[in-house]
Amino acid sequence: MSHPGNLVRRKVVLWLGAAAALSVIAGALSLAPSTQAAQVAAGAPVVPGFADHRNDIALAMVTTSEESYHLSRENGVWVMPEKGRYKVRPEMIAQLEDALTAMRFGAAMTRDQRKLDRIGLGDPATGGAGAIVEMGDGKGETFAKLIVGRRDGRTYVRKPGDDQAWATTDADPPPLHRAARWLDLDVVKIAAADIAEVEVRPVGGPSYRLRPVDEAATRFALAPPLDGLKLVAGFAPNPPGLALTRLSPEDVGTLAELSGGQPVAQHITQLKSGLAVRVMVLRTKKGMWARIEAGVAPGASSGATAEAEAINARAAPWAFGLSEADASNLTTPLSAIADVK
Repeated sequence: MSHPGNLVRRKVVLWLGAAAALSVIAGALSLAPSTQAAQVAAGAPVVPGFADHRNDIALAMVTTSEESYHLSRENGVWVMPEKGRYKVRPEMIAQLEDALTAMRFGAAMTRDQRKLDRIGLGDPATGGAGAIVEMGDGKGETFAKLIVGRRDGRTYVRKPGDDQAWATTDADPPPLHRAARWLDLDVVKIAAADIAEVEVRPVGGPSYRLRPVDEAATRFALAPPLDGLKLVAGFAPNPPGLALTRLSPEDVGTLAELSGGQPVAQHITQLKSGLAVRVMVLRTKKGMWARIEAGVAPGASSGATAEAEAINARAAPWAFGLSEADASNLTTPLSAIADVK
């Protein structure tokens, strides 16, 4: 015969087990997507009717935890107001519009705010990894507003104010998290084989010239009268010699942003065609920046003149933010190339 105490304990154990099972089921339901939501949304367009408004779009805004920026269509040209109205790459605008047009709801994902950052959908207003994308006509009409995330090659979305996250299909938006990635900063394009000579004029140090050792300009050497100096390494002249071919600015701003900048060096690349490109490097509170301008030597070809005009049209009104590598290559002192003691 069972003891009364054993029966009580058995009932307590059964009750606790049932309660635990219910708790697990409730927790799972709270994290799982709504079946009704999945049935309604799966396969449906994320932004219904967006294609009907593509010709009306004149303004986009992207907000991340690190920065917010605008893309504005002015007289048929897309520009970024935060970067002095520098031109935006039109193919990226087209990629964003294509993505919003084609985007379809796929699998329903989490509704747990603590997990949204795992798929790039955390609220940027509170430091989350998501990017809020808005597109409209610039007159108050909004055609699309989403939080977009990208993880492991997949795109995820949710509506602002709605914790339900979705995987998407047919969506390939452009990178959203750095404003500078929307800008065409490749303002100077030259081939190493076209270089005739490079001159570097560091502030507070001796100037020097470099010349290619071979036709392909794979190696450089000091030009007279410094060609007799012993190099610190055989490859030492190459980084400043090839600096302009490797130049890849990271940011852009107006010349006014260089106000108060301290000159560091001038780097001049002379091409065989007669084209000369001068880069003036300055140290500012925002880091190392550069001004770029082009000119031609007497007797230069018409092609060189046209190229100089094109470079100046793209670069002369602007200041360009430099990476550490570019800044180092453009301002290399003679003492880093040869033994000058």
